[in-house]
Amino acid sequence: MENLGSQWTIEKILVSHDSHEAVIEWTHWKSKLGTALRGDEWYVFDEASGLIREIRAYYASPAQKDVPINERVDFDYEGRGYHLKAAS
Repeated sequence: MENLGSQWTIEKILVSHDSHEAVIEWTHWKSKLGTALRGDEWYVFDEASGLIREIRAYYASPAQKDVPINERVDFDYEGRGYHLKAAS
């Protein structure tokens, strides 16, 4: 915070009614640089304790044009039921 003049604002919070997940969208203001970074974080909570079991952070950034699918490395998209290709 001291180096960049950082502060965060939470723009939106979504909470699932039928699973133990929540999402926040945020902005990281870097006032000393005159810039900001937007992103979101997905939280998965442990059902028994209510503690955070997993956090996945995503940052707004340009897509890499030479990569077929821009995605997180080592994330089990298939195992989590994500679409692996566009509908035909």
